Amino acid sequence: MNILYPELETLSAATVDFAAAAHRETTRQWCGDEAFAQLRDDVAAMLRDPQHIALCEEHHARMYHFLQDETYPKGVYRVASAAMYRAGAPDWEILFSVADLDDLLGDDVYLSGIAHCETAPLRVLLSLSPAGGDAAYTLEWDLARGAPAEDGFHFPLGKSTITWRDENSVWVCPAWDARQCTVSGYAREAWLLRRGQSFVQAQPIMQADDDDVALEAWRYLDAQGAPLDIACVRHGFFAQSYFRILPSGETENIPLPTGAELCGLLGGFLLLRLREDWQRSREHYLAGSLIAVKYARGALHEAFVLFRPSATQSLECVETSRRFVLVHYLDNVAGCLKAWRLQHNTWQQVPAPSVDTLTLELTDQPYGGDVFYFLAEDLLQPPVLYAWDANLDELCVMRRRKTVFAQDQLRIEQHFAQAADGSLIPYFWCGSRAAADTPTVVYAYGGFGVSTLPHHQEITGKHWLQNGGAWVIANVRGGSEFGPNWHHAAQRTHKARAAEDLLAVVRDVHGKGYTSPAHTALQGGSNGGLVVTAAMCRAPHLIGAVVAEMPLIDMLRFHRLGAGASWIEEYGDPEHETFQAALKALSPLHHLQDNTVYPPVLITTDLHDDRVHPAHALKLYARLRELGAKAYLYVNQAGGHEGNADQTTQAAEFATVFRFLRENLEK
Repeated sequence: MNILYPELETLSAATVDFAAAAHRETTRQWCGDEAFAQLRDDVAAMLRDPQHIALCEEHHARMYHFLQDETYPKGVYRVASAAMYRAGAPDWEILFSVADLDDLLGDDVYLSGIAHCETAPLRVLLSLSPAGGDAAYTLEWDLARGAPAEDGFHFPLGKSTITWRDENSVWVCPAWDARQCTVSGYAREAWLLRRGQSFVQAQPIMQADDDDVALEAWRYLDAQGAPLDIACVRHGFFAQSYFRILPSGETENIPLPTGAELCGLLGGFLLLRLREDWQRSREHYLAGSLIAVKYARGALHEAFVLFRPSATQSLECVETSRRFVLVHYLDNVAGCLKAWRLQHNTWQQVPAPSVDTLTLELTDQPYGGDVFYFLAEDLLQPPVLYAWDANLDELCVMRRRKTVFAQDQLRIEQHFAQAADGSLIPYFWCGSRAAADTPTVVYAYGGFGVSTLPHHQEITGKHWLQNGGAWVIANVRGGSEFGPNWHHAAQRTHKARAAEDLLAVVRDVHGKGYTSPAHTALQGGSNGGLVVTAAMCRAPHLIGAVVAEMPLIDMLRFHRLGAGASWIEEYGDPEHETFQAALKALSPLHHLQDNTVYPPVLITTDLHDDRVHPAHALKLYARLRELGAKAYLYVNQAGGHEGNADQTTQAAEFATVFRFLRENLEK
């Protein structure tokens, strides 16, 4: 059979039958007994635990929350007063059930997004995706009436971007027709649609080129100034050009470097996160910095450096309130906060909360106020939800999640492995015992400038760590744990460094005597699936098992599959000779060899995944089976790339992975 398996790239009846037969074999192997059923049911119960912290959006002193449980497997959207929520006794009112929308749309849909109109929050735009994929219907819902808005903004299925301009108009970047799309499958047009208009009456704003990745449009509300309407042409996954949309509908370029990401607006200052160095007149701004630059009358004026990272720091998230900017950044992969106040066109740094934890996440900032909500946690510390009133500098605990697994003997350690080029690669080890026979999972992502942080994992804690297993988070290059340069170091022709860094971590863990090859598994999803399978191809003797979830596998054809064309800036262009040799050397599909013993591999996919095409997973499975390796394919029936499915479906996959790991590492 041809190594490229082109027949798997279209989901013909034969392809679907091929995947179904492989899935049945996997479920017979791992999912057919009472032990599996008990594990699956316990995981589902953990996912549905009513004691989970309800992370909300606050609008006009009301807390909105999406809940999935056994009664509502697809979820309900509910609301309680902010006062009752803060008192710990919310009286929830259900606003709508997602399952009820199936008949309305004539499809099996899941909620993939909800956007309140900030100035009229009882109007919301719902993104509803069939089987959990990226493509979605858009439906305007009137929360006051509990029904679709009679004169609402409703759009057909597509990877469209619809955002509020105000209560009576939206920016529409449509992608429900191929003629509206870039080669990546995303919108290339922007329109202004006013309430009561049909789409044929909408006002055209601008159009991107076919080979751009996407065009987006939105409105920034400025708590200390006028709103700013933005159109953004994404030339690649990271490079973009920004345009101001004038009241007339015409656009003017905002003269920013393509490596600057616009991440906020306050008092007429654009907040810019720099992915590349920026030389501006006599000023030189470093990549990774946060810059506030005044924008007025179509020109950039004075600029202030709010955050300039050290060699160990990385900017993660920026949020604005009425008077403040709050930044979440990493320092040696530990979460920290900094804050600034804008007053009379002057920026002043102010004290920010400091909490004893590894991982922070900004969860909400109610429009028009100065209260920020953030979550603090790590692998062993359950989440704590804080509210910080920046104006009063008051910090309070809103919710505290109880520990649900035994932690008496568990500990977290941070170590650094030395890569082949001498770079030090950080990783976190968590477990109760370090020994040659300790079953250990090494998890990695290593791409797209995304940091991999030690979030609290209750299911892993109860069903892996508590039972004597260890968990390792490898902060390999390709992420953003140390800023843009950490990402660039494993990008394009250097992408293989992520896999090499992962192997350096594995060798370091073995060298410390924390485990051994037969008891070591690699796990990663999406880009992480590429990294772990590429590492397996390079050193199969160091690994006892691999879990590759929704992986990229065929790196010579990724740009022709799913949304792959949008990732050329990360991986390089397979059509360009500059990248061909590096991509072929990276590509797991083209690196698998005869007469080589590979560890058992569990591969997951979803035939509804419209981001990473399931052909990647199917090719890996077929090729490994062709070589006589122990390969297993698990095919989800819903959820798409994000796993946006009901909790029973999610629990079944968790349980399958744990059964696979136990059988292959606990020996």
